[in-house]
This record gives sequence, C-alpha cells and structure tokens, in this order.
Amino acid sequence: MAVRAVRETPADFDPRRWARRRWYRYVVANGEAREPLSRRTAWFVEGHLDRQAMQQGALALAGKRDFSPFSGLLEPGRTSVRTVFKAGWRCEGSTLLFDIEADAFLPQMVRRIVGELVRVGRGAVTVEEIVRLLEQAEPGSMAHLAPAHGLCLQRVWYDEGYAE
Repeated sequence: MAVRAVRETPADFDPRRWARRRWYRYVVANGEAREPLSRRTAWFVEGHLDRQAMQQGALALAGKRDFSPFSGLLEPGRTSVRTVFKAGWRCEGSTLLFDIEADAFLPQMVRRIVGELVRVGRGAVTVEEIVRLLEQAEPGSMAHLAPAHGLCLQRVWYDEGYAE
C-alpha cells in the first residue's frame, strides 16, 4: 500500500461507509504450468477455461439485486442487496483479469463470484444455473471460494470531493 495524497476530513468521516463505488480486480493465471512470480498475486488454474462463458456469467451480474448467494456470514440486520455497475473478464496473455465495480460488497462476494465463474469456465456449471441460484437468493449457496491472494482493491470513489 502507498499513500498518494492526504486530505483533512470531518471527524465523523468513515471511509467504508462514505464510499459510493468500489473496484476490485481478481487475477487468474491460466495455463499449463505455474508462474512462480505470480504465486502470491494470482490464482493458478490449470487447463482450458471457456472464457466466453465466463464473460457471459460476469455480464449477468450487473444490476441491483440480492447477492446473498455469494456471501459469507452477514451481521444480523445487514442487507445483502448490492448494485453491480459492471463486471467482466479480459485477457493478458495467459492471465485472466476479472474486474467488478459495485456500490458495496458482501463478505467473500468477489471471491465467491470468481470461484463460480471459474466453474462455469470448466463446464462444471452453466451460466443459467448461476443466474437461477442468484434469483433464488439462498444465502451462501455459491460456496466455491477463490483464494484470497488473487484479489486486490483497485479504487474507491467518494462523493463531495473526496478522492481515493
């Protein structure tokens, strides 16, 4: 982590609750052999992945809905409704980058989404099944969790002139 700028804020400023939009990136190294230099920053997934199907699954996430199927435990009374502004995959060689922007995220939400989309890429589950489970909104029903080391917060947006 690096500090790029410092600003005075009101005493009641809460960087988590005042944020209006967040962008996370998850990195998947996909190939025939592990890449030693990315072992701490990417999830190595061996074998062929259907990237087009994974992209279709990502696009199906956009909108305001109950994301409880992609959540770990929630504090009592906390809502699981979130708005995903955009989600998608892109490739850089054999590396897959999953970018997702939303108003907020639930515990383990991005890692569960990536875990399920990798399952889509492997042909273990269809995009239609993911959409059906999302619509059913059964908490924690999408339990395939990608490892933490591929996830990185990229940017946070604030209102009222505050910057990330």
